[in-house]
Amino acid sequence: MYNFRYRVRNIFGWSPYSNVLQAIAAKIPDRPAVPNTYNVGTSVRIQWVAPYNGGTTLIGYNVQILAKDGITFTEELNYCNARTDTTIIAN
Repeated sequence: MYNFRYRVRNIFGWSPYSNVLQAIAAKIPDRPAVPNTYNVGTSVRIQWVAPYNGGTTLIGYNVQILAKDGITFTEELNYCNARTDTTIIAN
């Protein structure tokens, strides 16, 4: 994060400084690589390597699972909430 402020000058002198402006030099994160899946009893473990974060902390993932119909992707937030569950995000 960068902090900026400025002031101006004329023939009478310098002005007070402006309020501080904060700017983050970041971009959208890179696309993640294909995840690995593992059978764990009656569950499936989905594991991936975090992509380049674009210059700021990753705060969530959107994990979608292909439904039985082979067409529709769904989010199973009850079982895999990678949007807000900090344990899942961190691991």
